[in-house]
Amino acid sequence: MALLNNTLGVLLVGEDGWPSYFPLDRFVVTDWQLPSEWEFTTRTGFMSAVWGYPTLIRDRDHFGALRSRRESARRIFLEESGVRGFDEEADRFID
Repeated sequence: MALLNNTLGVLLVGEDGWPSYFPLDRFVVTDWQLPSEWEFTTRTGFMSAVWGYPTLIRDRDHFGALRSRRESARRIFLEESGVRGFDEEADRFID
């Protein structure tokens, strides 16, 4: 999750298989618990607060690498975020 330009967003894998931020108000939240391994940080600029998996918090370049669609960043996202049901080999979610 991140506070982007004063809008709370969530980082999710889109239909194209790449993580993107989506405004939280598009969703109905049914479980308000955060994973125990998540971390938090504040930043300056358009992304002022971030909650998430360790690399997202500790590596300031990781989000940019995701936006640039670097495969190494996507692998880290898939490993650390706990995404389930995504078949990396087929580059799609399992039905």
